Amino acid sequence: MAAHLAAAPVLARVRRFTRVYALTVWYSLKAQKAYKLDFTISLVNGILFQGSMALFVVALMSRFESLAGWTRQDVLLIVAVRTCGHALYVFFFSNIAAVQTLLREGNFDRYFTTPLSVLSQVLLFRVNFNAVGDTITGLALLAYAVTQSAIGWGPRECSVLLLALVGAALIEAALQLVVAAAGLRHGGFEGLSTGIETTVSTVTPYPLSILSAAPRLLAYTILPVAYVAYVPTALILGRSDAYGGHPALGYLALLTGPALCLLALVYWRHRMKTYQPIGG
Repeated sequence: MAAHLAAAPVLARVRRFTRVYALTVWYSLKAQKAYKLDFTISLVNGILFQGSMALFVVALMSRFESLAGWTRQDVLLIVAVRTCGHALYVFFFSNIAAVQTLLREGNFDRYFTTPLSVLSQVLLFRVNFNAVGDTITGLALLAYAVTQSAIGWGPRECSVLLLALVGAALIEAALQLVVAAAGLRHGGFEGLSTGIETTVSTVTPYPLSILSAAPRLLAYTILPVAYVAYVPTALILGRSDAYGGHPALGYLALLTGPALCLLALVYWRHRMKTYQPIGG
């Protein structure tokens, strides 16, 4: 009973945010009717950017039968998981990366004047329609990768896949939220935010077993991009060498995204307590 009462305010906030976000997307879509060319450019941009990355990997794998022991079909599944997870991040969380710009332009402080939390307003201030192109590309890649995969797709594989996509989006969001929180007082973290985004885009489409020991350790710990696509795909395929040799460790790795997001939120709230808007 006590747990239910404690969870009630949280669930109410989640429902309110979901309702507000749905309305934001709806009105943004209606507004796009007046800017059809802008919407089309965003759509094409998402398809071209994610598609070019996938084509590069396909072209690379066409020259080799395998990459660090991963077959062409297995690598394609990594790319598909990464692309779909990134599409979720772009659609729901990519505004976090704009916090430094909002601070620099003096637009961040206006979010203190309404009852909705500052972070909620950051997430809602615009809808990134590049995500539509990312989603189209990701789903096409995923559909092809699944049909080409040698494994059978049962409830376990499908469940791991869904959790992996959510986890991938949450990991990217957590990394960007930590950078945004760190830059609240002094700013100037835009380069770090862009660097993390570039690193995630560059490293995650490949099996990380191609890396030497030091970068691979970094990918599992300080900058945990291994859990974006590599480890979840290995869990789907039963490649236990990617997650310590025991299936339990692989399933535990699926919690990396939610855990990092919770830690990032705690850090964000701590930094927000010491942030002073202009004029107090």
